[in-house]
Amino acid sequence: MNVFLARQPIFDLDEKVYAYEMLYRSGDVNRFSDTSGDTASARVMIDTFQTFGIEVLTNNKPAFINFTDKLIKDEIATLFSKEYLVVEILETVKLDEEIICKCIELKQKGYTLALDDFVCREEYRPLIKITDIIKVDFRETKRVEIEKMISKLKSFNIEFLAEKVETREEFEYAKNLGFSLFQGYFFQKPEIMTSSGLSPLKLTYLQLMNEVNKNEINFEKLSTLISRDLALTYNLLRIINSAAFAYKSVTSVKQALVILGEKEVRKWVNLMALKGLGDNKPNELVKSSLIRASFGELIAEKVNYKQKANDLFLVGLFSLIDVILQRPLGEILVEIMPPKAVQEALIDQTGELADVYKIILCYEKGSLEDIVHEMQKLKISSEDLVNLYINSLLCYDSLTREA
Repeated sequence: MNVFLARQPIFDLDEKVYAYEMLYRSGDVNRFSDTSGDTASARVMIDTFQTFGIEVLTNNKPAFINFTDKLIKDEIATLFSKEYLVVEILETVKLDEEIICKCIELKQKGYTLALDDFVCREEYRPLIKITDIIKVDFRETKRVEIEKMISKLKSFNIEFLAEKVETREEFEYAKNLGFSLFQGYFFQKPEIMTSSGLSPLKLTYLQLMNEVNKNEINFEKLSTLISRDLALTYNLLRIINSAAFAYKSVTSVKQALVILGEKEVRKWVNLMALKGLGDNKPNELVKSSLIRASFGELIAEKVNYKQKANDLFLVGLFSLIDVILQRPLGEILVEIMPPKAVQEALIDQTGELADVYKIILCYEKGSLEDIVHEMQKLKISSEDLVNLYINSLLCYDSLTREA
């Protein structure tokens, strides 16, 4: 059986990533399948900390990992750094005397403890006193019950984590109630504004995107636009003078663009423009866009779609641009004019890029059962996707260093 990891960000009040929850998935379906919870959690920890490296998967953020009765009793947590590991005690754990003693020992050793899918029950009382984080499932728990829970536990030194927060309204509700950590896809939901809300600098970024997505780049016009922005000019010249190019006599922005070449110019401008557009938005939006872009490009190369690799890079890169700009996606695409195939995939999930785009989105959420047909059609295995996704995280680090 193929085993791989999926991750989901956990945000703080400022919508900055506080940690990632590492989720176990079978290689073929989006559930624990026949693998026991003990085996699943053990494989997650081993893969996370030893195989892939925590710095790659979580960018040195803490990792929430599920712990069953057996994993707690076997003291598996002490094999890993207390700086990175958050021991997430599953709601299925039977809180007997041995479990409670083991949890107290972990707390004394400096480990962070979290209670998963918490509900107020008497048997939890001994753990509440030593718990750092309580997770509340917003899909399964009624609001009146959440409010009673917060009121009852607010005297304890506990952080509350709202789980499965899918809308901005739920995010604001949880904040007002006293939650300080949030998990879910609320940050990927746009709140539509009008184009008049864009600053002159952001309009320039859109102009740059429009220019590089034309069939033929007008280097004269593009260099004029870039020259108006000191940061873009500096970044471009730094790349040209790097070891990869090692040009020492570049005298103009236009010359630097010509040296870089159309393919790399398109990628660089779209990347820099997206980062500029997302300056006042959660960093995870731009990060997710770049990881999706790299993931799509790598899938294309794996399934012999090399001629579509650049377009799939753009599909991933622009996949959250409506959220970043808080404007309708169709309106934005008219302004930046990416290739037709990119627009079809983004707007309707149709056309020649749709299969790969669906794989990207479903893998991100761990919904492999929804892409069985696409994986068979492209002749790509779940194991392939694991490796390509991990490589896309590495590519993200590379892209952000260059930018």
